[in-house]
Amino acid sequence: MQDVEPTSLAGNASLWAPLSSPLFRLAAIVACLSFTGSFIVEFSAIWVLTTLTARADLIALAQSAAYACLMVLAIPCGVLSRAYDRRGLLLAMHLSYLVLLVTFLLFCQSDQRETGVVITLIFLFGANAASTASVWQVFAPDLAHTRHTGQAVTLFLTIYNLSRLCGPAIGGLVMMAAGPIATLSLVAGLFALTAILLVKLPRPAETWTPGRRTVQAFREAASYILQSRNLQLLSLCSLLYACLGSVIWALLPTISRTRLDGMPITFGLLTSSLGLGSLLIAHFIPALLRHFHARSLLRSALVGLSVGGLLLDQASTVAPACLACLWIGSCWFIGVTIFGIVARQIAPSADRAQAVTVYLVAFSLGMTVGGSGWGSIAEQFGQRTAIVTGAILLLIGAFTTIRLLPHASVPQEETR
Repeated sequence: MQDVEPTSLAGNASLWAPLSSPLFRLAAIVACLSFTGSFIVEFSAIWVLTTLTARADLIALAQSAAYACLMVLAIPCGVLSRAYDRRGLLLAMHLSYLVLLVTFLLFCQSDQRETGVVITLIFLFGANAASTASVWQVFAPDLAHTRHTGQAVTLFLTIYNLSRLCGPAIGGLVMMAAGPIATLSLVAGLFALTAILLVKLPRPAETWTPGRRTVQAFREAASYILQSRNLQLLSLCSLLYACLGSVIWALLPTISRTRLDGMPITFGLLTSSLGLGSLLIAHFIPALLRHFHARSLLRSALVGLSVGGLLLDQASTVAPACLACLWIGSCWFIGVTIFGIVARQIAPSADRAQAVTVYLVAFSLGMTVGGSGWGSIAEQFGQRTAIVTGAILLLIGAFTTIRLLPHASVPQEETR
């Protein structure tokens, strides 16, 4: 099996080239607001849970809830985003987010707070965030010029990580200064602004026949998934990558709460450091893809995650822990970017939504199973045992799982 050709993934344009499209610029702003609000909610809910329980397995289970939702909803949302008005879907999702926010506000004001209720709310927030992310993943890159598709995928992931940088930091500061009610009220304002800006995006010119089109889209999706060996290999590769790498994400809240100073701003800083690391490396992704094969970059990402996990395990204060998360975020972003670009490159335009969503399902399955598993290991044998085991498996994966990465080339109809 051949390596992915770097030039087929990167092109010669800069990372910021897709912003030359006015529609992509507007979509980028709206997506940034949407993701920032989602990360603030996720941070707030996880932190509230850590105040109710110190069990690593329960906290890891809550961390995995969002990915479980993405695993279940990615394919239906991808199909629906192909058959229906994507702007309308995003509007509906943000309105339902506002309803959930009101529910969470009422919960935070009540005197009786139960762990099960928080996990349920995290699951519902994850379902909404997963649906929104699935539609954005298909929608936003298609608003850029065709020649900028690779850069649009990378830039969209950069926007996602910018939100991951800002969201937890904002959430931690507001949570520490004014409490969860003020934090959630801020998110409600962000989602209201997002809904207003979404209206400015144009509706598709096509008109659908929803019932027939939806059934047809699901049949086409199933047919493509069963026939595409490249997609199956990519999905297996991304599943293993997520399963191994999820050790860090699953244990980060517990590490912040039990091994560092236990302040909400600390968890916010650690999570923001992951996003900052992604942002710092994002600018170099096009150049890296031009000069190195995708398999080599994926191997480097896995080795880097292994080293980063060990550094995080050794950190006893906030500063070195943040530096470790900075490194981890950079390595994680390289791997996720490669998967996102290859998923779009191995499929013709008609099947691109299915390719992206199937990859997301596999990746989310890895994060769900891995996160829950690492949480259970940490609860039974300790955090250090879980992290060291994960680091060893990441090193093994660096020389095994990368062989599954398929060859990618630009589909014939996309070549100009």
